[in-house]
Amino acid sequence: MENIIGKYTCLFNEISGNSFSETLLDLIPSGVFVVDINKNVQLINKRALEIIGYTQAEIIGNSCLIFANSPCREECGLMNPNFKKPIFNKICTIISKNGEAKTIRKNVNCILDKDGKIVGGIESFEDISAQQELENKFNENEEILKNITSSAHDAIIVIDRYGKIILWNNKAEKYFGYTFQEALSLPINKIFLFSRAHLSAFAEFKRNGEKYTDGLNYELTALRKDSSTFPVEISMSSVNIKNKWHVVAIIRDISERIERQDELKKLTKALENASSSIVVTDKEGNIEYVNTYFEKLTGYTKEEAKGKNPRILKSGYSNDEFYKNLWNTVIKGDDWKGEFKNIKKNGDIYWENASITSIKNDKNEITHFIAVKEDITERKKNEQILSQLQEELQVIIDNIPALIYYKDTENRFVRANKAFADIMHVKKEELEGKSSFELFPKEQAELYWKDDKEVIETGVGKTTIIEQMNSAIGTRWMETDKIPYRNSNGEIVGVIGFSVDITDRKLNDEALKDAVEKANAANKSKSEFLANMSHEIRTPMNAVIGFAQILKKRLPENTNVDDYVNGIINSGNSLLSLINDILDLSKIESNKMEIHYEPIMVYDFINNIEQIFKLRCESKGITFIINIPSSFPESILIDETRLRQVLFNLIGNAVKFTHTGSIQVDISITENKQSKFDAIFEVRDTGIGISLDDSERIFQAFQQQSNAITKQYGGTGLGLAITKRLVEMMNGEIMLKSVLGKGSSFKVKLKNIQAVKSVNQSKINFHDFVIRFENQKILLVEDSTVNREVVKGLLENYNLNIIEAVNGIEAVEKTIAENPDLILMDIHMPEKDGITASKEIKISHKLNQIPIIALTASSFKNEIDSINENCDGFLKKPIMEQDLVTELARFLNHSKKDKIQTKEKTHQPLHDSIPKELDVTSLLKTVTEIKSRLSINKVKQFSDEILKLGHLHSVNCLIELGTQLSLACNSINILQIKQLVSDFEKKLNQKLNE
Repeated sequence: MENIIGKYTCLFNEISGNSFSETLLDLIPSGVFVVDINKNVQLINKRALEIIGYTQAEIIGNSCLIFANSPCREECGLMNPNFKKPIFNKICTIISKNGEAKTIRKNVNCILDKDGKIVGGIESFEDISAQQELENKFNENEEILKNITSSAHDAIIVIDRYGKIILWNNKAEKYFGYTFQEALSLPINKIFLFSRAHLSAFAEFKRNGEKYTDGLNYELTALRKDSSTFPVEISMSSVNIKNKWHVVAIIRDISERIERQDELKKLTKALENASSSIVVTDKEGNIEYVNTYFEKLTGYTKEEAKGKNPRILKSGYSNDEFYKNLWNTVIKGDDWKGEFKNIKKNGDIYWENASITSIKNDKNEITHFIAVKEDITERKKNEQILSQLQEELQVIIDNIPALIYYKDTENRFVRANKAFADIMHVKKEELEGKSSFELFPKEQAELYWKDDKEVIETGVGKTTIIEQMNSAIGTRWMETDKIPYRNSNGEIVGVIGFSVDITDRKLNDEALKDAVEKANAANKSKSEFLANMSHEIRTPMNAVIGFAQILKKRLPENTNVDDYVNGIINSGNSLLSLINDILDLSKIESNKMEIHYEPIMVYDFINNIEQIFKLRCESKGITFIINIPSSFPESILIDETRLRQVLFNLIGNAVKFTHTGSIQVDISITENKQSKFDAIFEVRDTGIGISLDDSERIFQAFQQQSNAITKQYGGTGLGLAITKRLVEMMNGEIMLKSVLGKGSSFKVKLKNIQAVKSVNQSKINFHDFVIRFENQKILLVEDSTVNREVVKGLLENYNLNIIEAVNGIEAVEKTIAENPDLILMDIHMPEKDGITASKEIKISHKLNQIPIIALTASSFKNEIDSINENCDGFLKKPIMEQDLVTELARFLNHSKKDKIQTKEKTHQPLHDSIPKELDVTSLLKTVTEIKSRLSINKVKQFSDEILKLGHLHSVNCLIELGTQLSLACNSINILQIKQLVSDFEKKLNQKLNE
């Protein structure tokens, strides 16, 4: 090709323009074209036209750049004197007329006139696209093979007939310690201790070069680079590469398997030498194995027991129901523990304490049962003697007038005398097994338990404890002595208490206290009590609302029970709202309420309020309108929570006291000189109105218009009192105008509001998405078993691995051991609280990156401040599922997808017409019911039914309607729901009239 270009260049200088040049070009098998000094094509052969897809008329006289592609277009060196000519074997890309990119290999040279001046250029090229693609696929396959062998879990090596290693993957490097380069020079016997038979077979393979073996597995000893050995399982097969046989060896380290086999031998030996009777049966209960101790204890040999049922030991002491319960327990896979009164082969009776466990295979199927039984015959005899002594002792202490009791280390009453039972108005037997927390108020029980623990832990008694006791005959004052109770080994196993009633003496002492001091103490503790009340109520409410949420998820839809659960949740939230009102008032009165200004999107905020109250108003048949001018800034600095609270109180009252007419919210602004503005929110209604006498009183705490109105409408009288004080704290004022019987107008004016740039409040909407976490580990730290169950229940479908800790000490230990991805930390716990545990975790360099989310029912500011300082976030009890999942999604890897997902289309084409087989009359009836009483739950159920019908009959309009209704329900877009339902009603009526 290079010679052709050179000769043709000279020839062209002599005969340029002749038809001879065209004939010569067409004889060349490669594509060739000639350009002038401006790169316009002057000549081009047929092969070039075939490759680029243009006709000669389209190319001649036009620039060659029309089919040149980048970077060749920019880097063309034809006319560039800086590029040495000729240019050979340059790889470029051209674009054919149909837009196809082709890879070419080209040769280029300049055309000179007689004076040596460049007058043009010539280029020849070949289409190498197919060759390039084949080469790319080869490289790709080679890379795939390399990745497969590199990522294999077993070592893979390939050996040629000369014993030379030609492939050595990453696992082989890890097993043996040799790099691939080192392995290339290794003889095979340097890494394996072959037997003579193996060496002989391999020598034969080297001599003949024939197929060695296929699919054979061996267990061999392998040698590492450091001369240490390890057992391996090797699978060898032969493969023909380029007509030459090679050996492929797949090698697995079986060190752990060998260790397990050794452990099994040790375990078997341990069973035989155990000092307990061990019996293994099949799943039908037939004995397959007994140990030596069983033979010694029962008198039955292994041979005699094998194949028999353990009922050969039955003495008749336990009834059939006892054994039936035992069997029902173990066949479910649960462990059974209990006592047997059995009979030996020689007829002797003996007692056993037994534990029976099921053995399961890899498929979780029960295959065997194993019983471990301890001979407790002597213990039973001693227990009988002890029982008799205890009865005699009980008679003595029952005749003592003082209160005497014995509690174990778990705070449970073991024994009490008659005097103690009488003062509690219960039988002595009813006290046994109960803790102080089951008999007395929590605060009182905690004091008792504190003293008990001190005696148990120190081993030192406490005397002259003056304490209150709530009994069946009223509150009594007791003087108590407590001493540790020790067993025969000197171990402390409980506490003994001796209490004398000193109520009369104590009452006389209390009568001497100053009444003023009581009043001062009560006033001082009021705020703390209210805040503490929040914690005490929120804690059980966490369980009530939490379990209700879990129950709602697990219940089928469209059931009465679902309505009951919704009732529990709604009532719980109402109670929390009441608590919040009381606490807000307490905070305001004690100057502990703080206003937090932050940017909010005004129109989103107002739209949310409109959607919430629109439905409530329409259900009462009243009009609800919100007017906001376009001049109102999109984003302002305000405390969103408190502004929402103010508007909810005002609009909520308007809805409550209005039965006909309308409720209108007008929002406006007034400019001032500081480039800020005053925002005005006016709520007007046509309700029952407020008398002039009540206009001032209703802004006072716990005050309403009249007793009659209170009885009719309910309420606490806190809403307007809190609203007024919140408005004042936000630098505002509230004004009331009202006419009794005609309606009211509440106007809120917030001064010096600052407009800010629009904020992007990107936030996961729990209702719009299904969130799934990436199987991450959460440490749940909570001393309450109930609260742990609530959190685990709320997260049961979120692909999370939850581990538990019951106090701060255990939290730190498990964080170090488990290294969780996130910690949910309760604050109030025994032994070590959540704040202290969080501090210890955060000071560790290895652990301080783990996010900690606090769980608290507290409202104390100092505690919230401490949480913010030491934790990454917090959730208030009771915990709502959406709040919990949204908070976790801030820190954990997760995926999300729309809750509404259109099902896979059927093979039928989608169409928009409603099929005849649909019951249009029934659908119209349902639509009418929905319009008459717009319930979000009913609309959601209807959208699901419409989606199913749409997919079943391949009706596009039904699928689209169902999807849009679901999305509108999730965002509570009432206006869109009404529009969609109305449009569908029209479509159904049209179908009915056809």
